[in-house]
Amino acid sequence: MQLSNFIGKSRKNKNVYVPLPEEIEEDAKLVVIGEDRQDETEILPGEERNERETLPCRTLDNFTLYDVVHGNRIVGLESIGDDGMDIRCSGIVKPIIIDPDDEPEDDDDEDFLGDNGEPKEKQKMDQQIVKLSAIFFWEIIMEKSGESQIWLRTTFAYYRLLNPSIDMVKDFTPLARRLQLANLVIATLARDNNAGYEEFIENIKDEIQTGSSSISMKFNEKDIKKESQYLLEEISNWSEEVMEDGDVCDIFGSQLFTKIMQFCNGVGKSVGIASGRRTQRNVNLEVLKHVNPTCVTPWINKVSNGLFLRTLLVSEIKVEGTEVADDNDIRAITCDPHTAKNLALEGRDRTTNVRWIGEGEKKTSDRTYYNTVDIDGDIITVGDCVSMRADETHTPYNKKQGKSAASVERQAEVWFGRVVYMWQEKNHKQFHVRWFIHGSDTVLQETAGPRELFLIDECDDNELDSIMGKIEVRLLDSVEPEPVISKKNVFFYRFFYDKNKMMFEDVRKHEGSCHFQFCDEDAQCESCEAHHQQESFNDVVFLDTYKKCFKYKGSEYYPNDFVYTVPKNPDTPYEVGQIIDIVKISGGVIDDYVGFKMTKRLSKMSSSATSVGVKLRMFKRSVTLVMKDYKTLVAEGGEPSVRDQRQLFYTGKEAEFPATELEGTCCVRHIDEIENLDDFKDEQDTFWVDTKLVAGKQVEFSLNEITHNPKSERTRKEYLRDLKEFLATSGGKLRGLDIFSGAGGLTIGFDRTGAVETKWAIEFSKAAAMAFKYNHPNIMVYNQCANLLLDRAIKEGNGEIPDELLDFQKQKVVPMPARGEVDFIYCGPPCGINRFKKANDVKNSLIATSLSYVDFYRPKYFLLENVRGLLAFRMGGKQAGTNKIEGGIRMGAVKFILRALTSMGYQAQFSIQQAGQHGCPQSRRRVIFWGVQMDYRIPRWPQPSHCFPKQGSLNITLPDGFSFSAVKRRSGHAPHALVTIGDAILDLPGFEYANPHKVCSITDEEQAENRPYRKINVSTAGVQVGELEQDYAYPPLSEYQRWIRKKSTQLTCHFTRPFNEITVERICRIPMIAGADHSSLPDPLKPWCLSDPNSAAARHNGWKGLFGRLDLDSHFQTALTDIQPMGKQGSVIHPTQKRVITVREHARSQGFPDTYKFISDTDKVSDQHRQVGNAVPIPLGFALGLPLRECLIEQWKRSALTTGEEQA
Repeated sequence: MQLSNFIGKSRKNKNVYVPLPEEIEEDAKLVVIGEDRQDETEILPGEERNERETLPCRTLDNFTLYDVVHGNRIVGLESIGDDGMDIRCSGIVKPIIIDPDDEPEDDDDEDFLGDNGEPKEKQKMDQQIVKLSAIFFWEIIMEKSGESQIWLRTTFAYYRLLNPSIDMVKDFTPLARRLQLANLVIATLARDNNAGYEEFIENIKDEIQTGSSSISMKFNEKDIKKESQYLLEEISNWSEEVMEDGDVCDIFGSQLFTKIMQFCNGVGKSVGIASGRRTQRNVNLEVLKHVNPTCVTPWINKVSNGLFLRTLLVSEIKVEGTEVADDNDIRAITCDPHTAKNLALEGRDRTTNVRWIGEGEKKTSDRTYYNTVDIDGDIITVGDCVSMRADETHTPYNKKQGKSAASVERQAEVWFGRVVYMWQEKNHKQFHVRWFIHGSDTVLQETAGPRELFLIDECDDNELDSIMGKIEVRLLDSVEPEPVISKKNVFFYRFFYDKNKMMFEDVRKHEGSCHFQFCDEDAQCESCEAHHQQESFNDVVFLDTYKKCFKYKGSEYYPNDFVYTVPKNPDTPYEVGQIIDIVKISGGVIDDYVGFKMTKRLSKMSSSATSVGVKLRMFKRSVTLVMKDYKTLVAEGGEPSVRDQRQLFYTGKEAEFPATELEGTCCVRHIDEIENLDDFKDEQDTFWVDTKLVAGKQVEFSLNEITHNPKSERTRKEYLRDLKEFLATSGGKLRGLDIFSGAGGLTIGFDRTGAVETKWAIEFSKAAAMAFKYNHPNIMVYNQCANLLLDRAIKEGNGEIPDELLDFQKQKVVPMPARGEVDFIYCGPPCGINRFKKANDVKNSLIATSLSYVDFYRPKYFLLENVRGLLAFRMGGKQAGTNKIEGGIRMGAVKFILRALTSMGYQAQFSIQQAGQHGCPQSRRRVIFWGVQMDYRIPRWPQPSHCFPKQGSLNITLPDGFSFSAVKRRSGHAPHALVTIGDAILDLPGFEYANPHKVCSITDEEQAENRPYRKINVSTAGVQVGELEQDYAYPPLSEYQRWIRKKSTQLTCHFTRPFNEITVERICRIPMIAGADHSSLPDPLKPWCLSDPNSAAARHNGWKGLFGRLDLDSHFQTALTDIQPMGKQGSVIHPTQKRVITVREHARSQGFPDTYKFISDTDKVSDQHRQVGNAVPIPLGFALGLPLRECLIEQWKRSALTTGEEQA
């Protein structure tokens, strides 16, 4: 039992509560951080409070109940309402997020999570400790699923009780036990109205958690007998509520219910719960939600065995080729890393005889090569697979990584490899082995299959007597299901494992098709060749005998090419130059090959990248000449003008750079060469030029002053031709299914690349589904639960006719797409895997639902996006206090996803991506997983296109300590500058709130202000403060605005939500200084809980950032689902105007095009903010889609070539 106790001081008498000095007395003016009080006005003199339906709902954690009449003696809930007692309660208060999708996924906080997604040590949560006013009553809320919640009611709010303080446990546990037992019984009956008694008793013997409390308890049959009367009452209350909803509740014939009835008839008087308790179904219907069972396929159910605390509904697939192994053979798909390798093997402990068979195949000066050898009766031929012993001094798997023998103690049990070639040198009989790695030694660890091996690019020379024996390692076909193997010394493989990229790739791309350039003819090893190629990758390799062009790190450089170079200043974009010549860094042009080396089997020369460089003529961005930063411009009252980050000017200067400072090539065109500037700038890495700098002045740069390299020109024209033809080809696009689509962030991003045509979308939220359909009328939108729809799709695929199902808009659900129709599934499952962790949260199991869609549809491509906290989620763990899970599998969610994908035959990789690095004016890091069928290429990870200071760590640290990142560009640098808030919103019309001056009188400074913005009286504005539709204030002023305003002629959704008058007054009084917040308010306007030294503010840096003003020259914080100045991220006040940001400005922070309209079935602006905040940023989706498009174009060209050859 894990419980905290920071409510109350340490004392000798544990039965008495001692208040903390920072406790806040609950009253009408209590402001809870993050609470939405839009519909409620703070109590001012002469005003009356709203009725019960407006009361806020909150949680109370680490709570203690005590009687102030009797010296703060700690009491139980049953004492509430007793005569002669005044029961109060203290605890940590937080607002309840009404819509589950509003739960803050704020793991983007760099101070909160480490590289492995785990919370950093000593990080404290935002805590407000409150002392409740008089408690009217307490009540139990029963959910349809069978779970219950305990609520308190005061004059000012409802409070849902979470975990008791450690001093409260003794008084709270008896009631908690009864409720948990009732939860277990009812939840069992809710899932299965024919539930058996014996099975139930067996299930409750283990430690169990239910409801919101972290208290874990064990039960047995005696508890059922003792509490039978109480259980019967609760079942009766619950069943009545279900029946009132029109649901069928046929539980009374179940064995479990019958047994409880029998026990009840044999006991005496019922011991009921005290009369101070009221039983209700709901306090606020929006707080509770209906949850359908998680639907999974049989295979995903097997892979997820024991990892989910919730019961999974398994839908059988009756389609040829999808059969899975016996459900009882669960151990066949997981392993114990400590024993898996040895249990599958039989082999010698010692080798006694090694004998060559046949004459040597080939002899050199010091070696004789052989094809076959006899090792203690095992006949081993080149190409065979073997198991090997290892001692403390020989650690092949980690030899090249420099790990000590101690760090590989477990791996040293046994290794696997393929014999590449064998030879004798003097008295040594040796062989060269290319290693396999067991699944338990990959990121999969304990989730790996016991018989699956992975090929790696590691190899070694070894003595033949180190071989334990010959083994069989089967190569699976690309669509062959994972076999169940019981025979010793038999394994299978199908993937190549690249730990540096954290990628599982089709092994056929890494063996059997190598074109050797470096290895000697007698000793050809594909792993050695890969290492030589990597060494060459880091060297300069000349491409002709004239030394006028070279290749470095994958990029080719020719005279007159435009290139990127790394600037000296941090977080600044690459500099651009044009190659004049290839030079030696020591000075002068290259005139000989001295210091260069001839690569093996190549006629090309190579050299160290530090000794070769380029002479460039330098260009710079035109914005650096005349543009002031946005803050200075606004402060001086200047009008904004166009800032085209793609426009360059020629500086007239030259410079030399070593090859190590080059970062690839770009395309620069004179303005007169460009037919359509918008189309040109839509390409990647393109710039235009029309001026040069002469004597400090800008003058015309003529067309004849710019020259291009012919080969680079041909390459670009061929690419543009292929792209145009691909986009025009019917059937070239992937048919997409967006699960948990929200408003469609991923759909918009992917569809904009031209690689995807989304045809179906699934979304639970009615408002989000309505908005999606409105903006994508040609896409079939299913506004229903993804679990119900998957079960329906499987039944339809089995030839069954499902019952009629209505969506949440009362429309009949049409048939789901059939197997074979879906090419691409992408999703961002709603996730409880953030800092607010719950082991049994249904949202955690939606990952299994997503993977089951993949199992059923078998698309060519699959992408899953999620919060960074996913890295730390321990699947199979138990709740151990609020927001804490203990036990389970470390990084279990990641391992489960990768295991599920690879077990279905999908190539897989994952990384962290920062949306700000891909042109989004917002910090938002997300974990991305790709799953790709074997016959298709895995998309490369997009590299940053934009600088983004403080992007946060993009490293992922595995449980074994290995760390990797998908970002290969120099830290902080990219082709383009940061997209700022000014770049995002300065073209929009301005308006402000009118200050109501309810608390503070108007000042002389305010009266003297000559503000250029229209003022709106918020109290009379209605549900939307601003305009539904209007003209733009300016043409697009930045590249970002140009991109986001395409096809938009009218501005929509440029309005904010309303606020109560005191909140409006606070917003209006925040100084016009970037970063100013509530601490700058006049004392009468400062919320007590944010500023008073006796409140929690002192422990939380004064709650810095709440009521915060944004910075035009910086970026937005992570977009949340509501715009609240008192919210978790309260910096939502416009940089230059007296109001919060509008829906459109919020949408701009996420990259939504201006043509997108946010609609809902209600008038609440919060619905529209929710649609924005829940979306994946469009620029991130677009960036992920571009490498996918590259893969599809390559596939299309290969297919066209094959078709042409067949026709010929």
